[in-house]
Amino acid sequence: MTFLPTIDTKLNVWTLAAVLTALYTLFGLVRGWWRSSLGKRRQLIRAYRRMAPYVCHDYVKDLFGEPAWEHKQTVHKYGADERDEAVPQDAELTVRTWPLGTLGFLVTWSNEHDEVLMYSLTTRSRFFRPRVAVGPHRITLGRTPLASLPAPGPDAAGPWPALGARRFSYAEQH
Repeated sequence: MTFLPTIDTKLNVWTLAAVLTALYTLFGLVRGWWRSSLGKRRQLIRAYRRMAPYVCHDYVKDLFGEPAWEHKQTVHKYGADERDEAVPQDAELTVRTWPLGTLGFLVTWSNEHDEVLMYSLTTRSRFFRPRVAVGPHRITLGRTPLASLPAPGPDAAGPWPALGARRFSYAEQH
């Protein structure tokens, strides 16, 4: 008489279900950790590369979420007059700031029609050094010095440096 053990298929099905549930939970935890740490840099760089001047503020809000700070600011807008001299004009812009965790900040300046006229990306971490195109040149934020860019051509206007007690700025027009 041969002895055949009874195979309980219920036990195998429940074991398989428990293993699959554990793997799905572990995958969710690893994916959440990746998106909040190392993968966040890649996501932010990808979103930043989708930005361009004159996009709508709602588009930027879709990429980066709600801004943390928003205020109106009167700024000097440099433009050329009929004699091709740079004349500052006052313009009121909406300034919005997004903190990007410990990686950096994104700041946008929008006009009254909510079109983004300018945007700025500031890095705060040695782990967040995106490559940015400045005309035909590519620089790495936090690593490439401003002096490595070529001098502006004859059709460029500026520069307009400003130095105060606690603030400084620099602008060129190309």
